[in-house]
Amino acid sequence: MNHIVDLTSGTLTGQKRFFPAGTWKKMKSSFPPPSPVSVNPIEKTRNNLNVKFERALNKNDLEECYWKVKKLQRRAPTTNLKLSYNIISTLIDKVIMHQSIFMLTSPVPSEADIIIKVWADIFEILFYTSGLYLRWGEKVLYADDDNDDDNDDDNMKKVFFKLDLKIVVIVDQKEFEVAALEFAPYAGRKKVAGDRSKLLAEAKTIYNSIIRIGIDESDASMLNIVNMQIMGLEGHQIAVRNVANELYVGNSLSSFTLSSVIKDIKNDATDFTLETSEIVKKTLASQKKDKRAMKRKLQEVEESDGSDKLRCNKFRSRLTSTWRHK
Repeated sequence: MNHIVDLTSGTLTGQKRFFPAGTWKKMKSSFPPPSPVSVNPIEKTRNNLNVKFERALNKNDLEECYWKVKKLQRRAPTTNLKLSYNIISTLIDKVIMHQSIFMLTSPVPSEADIIIKVWADIFEILFYTSGLYLRWGEKVLYADDDNDDDNDDDNMKKVFFKLDLKIVVIVDQKEFEVAALEFAPYAGRKKVAGDRSKLLAEAKTIYNSIIRIGIDESDASMLNIVNMQIMGLEGHQIAVRNVANELYVGNSLSSFTLSSVIKDIKNDATDFTLETSEIVKKTLASQKKDKRAMKRKLQEVEESDGSDKLRCNKFRSRLTSTWRHK
């Protein structure tokens, strides 16, 4: 938690105990959560879908409900509406196939059960048309060790985190991390607090890696890394940003449950993550454009120098050789 102030809900990392109550309250008011970048697609259709979703689930035959929602999905006039109906039908399908997870009956689900049988498809649908890639399964996030003063690249230490899921944008066949997620089954407070600390540190690492790309100051002021913590059928979103030199603040954005995904989920993470990916792509495209312009300029200079040399050689007198005969 180096240089990170944890202002997330519940302050599970325990930093609150190091500050007087008044100081802590002032810090929370001084560094509020960032505002959403834009209204997410689900938000736009939430009111229309909520009534239909509740009406569908009130039926006894979930399989019939599934096909009705699929029919509505095919007839939906907009992409956003199709996306939302797709999430509803996926949820109904999961309730049918994995009732033990949703009814909290035996066997107790593992972390892999939570990922594979519940959340994986939901996130794939949410980011389906985003241009981002979801990299699942113990992916590694590397970072330079800030405490290492040795400049030798061969001896430079690396700090790395094993991630359940990282979201990346690919530019010129190179991956750039923009968000991370941690999953856990119905975990206790210790596991939840551990994952919260890990997500905050991972967000700082992702933030620094994007800053190193060379983004401008205006984009840096807008940059928020939003990571998600999934606990069983519930989730929590946290945002980390830089507020001063080497000082980072983590805020809670929202909490949600899978069972009320259409009604209650706040997909701030999708908005902020898309905004971060656009900053990365814009910066790299600008740098690529500048490199091409510099290359053209150097070629023009070389061609100009070459023509000058030819012109000089043309008018240069040639020395005649002198032969001596014995």
